[in-house]
Amino acid sequence: MFTVFIPTQSELDYLDLCLKSLKKNTTQPYNVMIWDNGSNTETQNFIKNSAKELNIVKVRRSNTNLGISRPYNWAFENSPSEIVMTANNDYYFLPGWEVVIDEVRKNKYGWCSPHLIEEDRPARAIKDFFGWHPRNLRERELLEKYKNYTYPDAMKANTMNAFATTRSAFHKIGPLNEGNPLDEWPWLARAKIFYEKINLTRLIHPSAFIYHFRGPSRASRGLNSPRPASCGGHAEIARIIKDEFGLHYDYGQSKANNLQDFDEWMDPHGIVEKNKYKSA
Repeated sequence: MFTVFIPTQSELDYLDLCLKSLKKNTTQPYNVMIWDNGSNTETQNFIKNSAKELNIVKVRRSNTNLGISRPYNWAFENSPSEIVMTANNDYYFLPGWEVVIDEVRKNKYGWCSPHLIEEDRPARAIKDFFGWHPRNLRERELLEKYKNYTYPDAMKANTMNAFATTRSAFHKIGPLNEGNPLDEWPWLARAKIFYEKINLTRLIHPSAFIYHFRGPSRASRGLNSPRPASCGGHAEIARIIKDEFGLHYDYGQSKANNLQDFDEWMDPHGIVEKNKYKSA
């Protein structure tokens, strides 16, 4: 048994397909935990009415969007399973994705991620596009094409979007800072340090795939607009990274003070190998 944790906020069409693809394409026993970041009544009712059918065992609701720090801490503290898979609500789980769970089971502190298929963020994802919304998803094409992707053999996994790990590992790394809703990258940096100490590699599994619509983020900036070069909050993340680790979080800006680029420190193999991602 393992747990899939999904935070959501009034994105019912995405959440519906996410949960249904999870059920359709998962063969092992699992349960679902949902953090509801102030969703509308329709989404709340869907979660309540679909709980039994879609294996939802725990739901926590906040009146406002609290980001990821508190929801992730809640999930790992309250999961009924030792292994937790984190997911966005706009994922489509493809057949075979759960090999990441098998990989995690090999070690008490195991960590493994699937490959994400995305339209406009290819640095740590396979760049391809099958629709930005469930109603225009080219599902048959996706189910045929994903089997033929080529990719690096051993991309290191440094992403908050989709990873499976154990509660034991989470407790060793420590909780996210709930006073800082932007604690994603600092927490991942702390995770990197922990795994280097125990000499265990976190990998993106070569046979696991999830399609990421990125529809909610597209909708927030206009459906046809390109992904912005930067967004609010990254200056604060850069400050935290520099203060805590003495590293410069470059994020598309010029390097400063001769400090090592944060992305290169987090994932040197991924930075070098990212251009090997190709669609069939």
